[in-house]
Amino acid sequence: MQSLEVPDRVWLAWDDGAPECLAAPGEPNPWVKEFSRRLAPSQVLTFWLRANPTVKRNGKRLDLYREVEQLEWIARKAKHSGFRLLSARTSDKRMMDWMVRRQSRQENLRLLSVQFDGLLDVRDPSRVRRTVENGIDLA
Repeated sequence: MQSLEVPDRVWLAWDDGAPECLAAPGEPNPWVKEFSRRLAPSQVLTFWLRANPTVKRNGKRLDLYREVEQLEWIARKAKHSGFRLLSARTSDKRMMDWMVRRQSRQENLRLLSVQFDGLLDVRDPSRVRRTVENGIDLA
């Protein structure tokens, strides 16, 4: 998970199982890592991204199930996100269930979740930085 805010884990209940998984409140959390935002043009980075590749057709957002469509999706997103794909592959595709609250009711959503792994070439460091901070744009 990525976040501009450091996660607050005070709300977690400390029981017999928690000490192996979590640092005590007030201690540094070994699972939280700072992202170095120093990026340079032509810098090559490895990436790992879990995303819901979709396309909008007839006013509806539809999941892309075929691998070729998923790779085309990430290539399109790369152009608008300040980087160029050098290589990419998909793995760990699965349907994930989410519960969302819309107005006063809850809805269950089922979304395709795809893991992308690969190499990218930074073209525009400020756009890459914004993409890391805000996520891939749906537009």
